[in-house]
Amino acid sequence: MAEVYLIKRCGVLMPASEGDTETLANITEGETVRADIKRPRNIKFHNTYFALLDVLFGIFDPQVPEEKWYNGVKPIKNRKRFRKDIAIMTGFSEMVVDIKGNCKAEAKSISFGSMDETEFSELYSRTIDYGLLRIAKGKTKAEIDNWVSQIIDFS
Repeated sequence: MAEVYLIKRCGVLMPASEGDTETLANITEGETVRADIKRPRNIKFHNTYFALLDVLFGIFDPQVPEEKWYNGVKPIKNRKRFRKDIAIMTGFSEMVVDIKGNCKAEAKSISFGSMDETEFSELYSRTIDYGLLRIAKGKTKAEIDNWVSQIIDFS
């Protein structure tokens, strides 16, 4: 079934949005359903993190020498890989082994169910620190914050 957000009002859990209302309307009278109660992270902060990644990704300019290209194909920047690499470089990873016996770092999930607000705040803070040190050299935290705010305000 679908994920639904609820708000407690006057002692009763109620749908948090119109979409949640529609999802609950699909449950028939007398039907038994199961629910896991979780408090989601701050969605605004989650969006701010992705705006920060957008800023850093825009600045990121990998210079890959031709001898490192794969079969003569020039590699391109990839947003998903970038997000995972930032998580790994900031310590939000675990060591895994592949089928060939090779060990490598794998980014931890940043889903709402996998990372609480405290851990997510630490990821955000370390991402800014890493971004300023390795990607946005010469930029200030205030400049980065301003760009992030512009993206959030535009959304």
